[in-house]
Amino acid sequence: MFTIRERFVEQGLEAALERKKQDRPSREPVLDGEKEARLIQIAWSEPPSGQARWTLRLLASELVALEVVEAISPPTVMRALKKNELKPHQRTCWVIPSEQNAEFVAGREDILDVYQRPYDPNRPVVCLDEQPIQLVGETRQPIPAEPGQPARYDYEYERVGTAVNFMITEPLGGRRKVSVRSTKTALDLAAEVKTLLDVDYPDAEQVVLVWDNLNTHTPASLYKAFPPAEARRLLNRLEIRLVPVDNSLIFINFMSRLRAKRTDSLTNRFFLLSIWPV
Repeated sequence: MFTIRERFVEQGLEAALERKKQDRPSREPVLDGEKEARLIQIAWSEPPSGQARWTLRLLASELVALEVVEAISPPTVMRALKKNELKPHQRTCWVIPSEQNAEFVAGREDILDVYQRPYDPNRPVVCLDEQPIQLVGETRQPIPAEPGQPARYDYEYERVGTAVNFMITEPLGGRRKVSVRSTKTALDLAAEVKTLLDVDYPDAEQVVLVWDNLNTHTPASLYKAFPPAEARRLLNRLEIRLVPVDNSLIFINFMSRLRAKRTDSLTNRFFLLSIWPV
């Protein structure tokens, strides 16, 4: 502002409104459009042998080695990549099916058709899933929250075993239930299915049960746990729909929300899940 006022007083209004001409031309950019395109091509190519990925320093060295530029700094490379919204250092995990996989398409369409069925309390659609968890305990006593100060806990923790969350969700019925077990064997699964049918849905004519490809998710698990007559009784009340391999992204579950708080025993884990809101 001082410079503008000075130009206004000394040179008049027009001089104050116009940008001051540079005494010398600006420095030419290190990377023009063609050189940026070459940088992008290198960034998406395979990294050098022995390197897991391209780093900014490696990219700068490669541009010099290929005589794209005489010299360039890693920050300049970073700005060029950022401008083009490129992040070659990041990776995202996806389910990538095989090309022209008819089984993938058929399984996906089947499960999506099940999800689109109208709500029927006599034939509820229920998803069942398991989640192994690590039980951890505190090594130092946490400090409770105070006015203007959040609760604090130490970054160190103690491993005290493992547990398994068994969750059932009925999306259209707005129901969910979580039970905690020490293992996830075929016997554990069979016990959960029996509870599902005899306790949770005793009046339903048949439960449409959707689950994934875990090795225990078979009718044989019921025969391992119960006499043949009881296993057959339970199976007659089930319509089992299997989510095929590579279709797990369309499987409805909410397990990721159950990881937030540290727990050091099955009892504490069960208490936390019992007060977890729907």
